[in-house]
Order: sequence, then structure tokens, then C-alpha cells
Amino acid sequence: MRILSLILSTIAFFSTAFYAVAEFPDLTTAGGVLYFLMLVILLLIFITAIVLSLPSGIIKFGNKFK
Repeated sequence: MRILSLILSTIAFFSTAFYAVAEFPDLTTAGGVLYFLMLVILLLIFITAIVLSLPSGIIKFGNKFK
């Protein structure tokens, strides 16, 4: 299930990033800035989902002070 989540999050991240580059909003208007900020937040959500879906051997979280 984690692999499926990783694959779907990666596909969604790259499709959203491609759409953000291809249809770059006009940042001189408030609507364009708001739209761009929403895309950035969406990309950050996808990055978080990708990191949480990675197999546990790739990124090791642990107590470094132990």
C-alpha cells in the first residue's frame, strides 16, 4: 500500500509541477499570486506524502542523542 501511495504521490507531484510551469499565472494580479501560492502548498503536500511513503530503509529517523 505504501508503494502505491508513493507512486500516486510522485505522479501527482510531477503533473502538478508540469501544469504550474506550463500555465504560469500572472503574478501582477492578486488572483495570480493566490493561485501560485495554492500550487506551492499543493506541491509541498505532495512532497510530504512522498517522504512519508518512502520505504523505511531509505530515510532513517532515529534518536541521534542515544
